[in-house]
Amino acid sequence: MIASHVEQNKRFAVPPSEGERFACNAVCLDRHVVLPTGCPETMEWLTQQGYNPHPVELDEFLKAGGSAKCLTLALD
Repeated sequence: MIASHVEQNKRFAVPPSEGERFACNAVCLDRHVVLPTGCPETMEWLTQQGYNPHPVELDEFLKAGGSAKCLTLALD
């Protein structure tokens, strides 16, 4: 489904080891992306796409089953 809606050069398959570190549970603010440490391939791809990744040590939150996005509160 994703392939039919998103151009190939805009897609990235997160490596399983980085997926287990919740690389996709990131927070994006404009061109800045906060994500857990230990996701070098994801960070490299984000940089190549013009984003500025900010790795943060979130190991204690990962143990509980959450990551960066789970630590946000939307104030609308």
